[in-house]
Amino acid sequence: MNILAIDTTTKKANTAIAINNKIKINSIDNEITHSEKLLPLIDASLKECNLNIKDIDILACTTGPGSFTGIRIGLATVKALSKVTGAKIFCIDSLELLARSVNTQGYKLIVSLINAKNTRAYTGMYFAHDNTLESAIIPENKYLCDILTDIRNVCSSNNIDAKDVLLIADNQNLTQCISDKYDFQISALNMNILVNLASSSSNYTDYLNLDATYVRSSEAERTKYGE
Repeated sequence: MNILAIDTTTKKANTAIAINNKIKINSIDNEITHSEKLLPLIDASLKECNLNIKDIDILACTTGPGSFTGIRIGLATVKALSKVTGAKIFCIDSLELLARSVNTQGYKLIVSLINAKNTRAYTGMYFAHDNTLESAIIPENKYLCDILTDIRNVCSSNNIDAKDVLLIADNQNLTQCISDKYDFQISALNMNILVNLASSSSNYTDYLNLDATYVRSSEAERTKYGE
């Protein structure tokens, strides 16, 4: 089973290819837009592994939240490749993947934070049960101070101590969320985890039903409507 995984929810474009139980990860992090760099990155990754796009059995991707343009480009690419090759699609939202990107053993509540700029963050909260995560709230975009309030409310409602909470952020700029109450880690989205989830899943979709997780409208729409 050959898997091609793609993430374009941040300024970095990531690809991972799994073949013969080995995973090859490539990234580009520069000022070129995803529309210019994603397809060449996929092509280069396939050539490194001596594969053709038609050799891919599963396409794995993140659906957001994150960069509005990046999400659109990434999902459009996955949809096009799936339509051409017939490959099935595994998708997961960025917040859940971030929550799975570090060792969460011993914690009861996992809080994912993806930088949305201007002291805001996309956030997801998950109850940890052994090796599974259960969503505690729907993904949101809020000011950091409001997120901390939400954490306290979820903990209070579910009898969770502060020592049992782990905050995971994708960006050092979110460290103002750090407090003596909560453990805090910085982590990137883990492409190895994305590939492993795709290979073990029984829940796949197709290009007609693949949807984005935007959480917040685009900057142009927010400016237009004064949000």
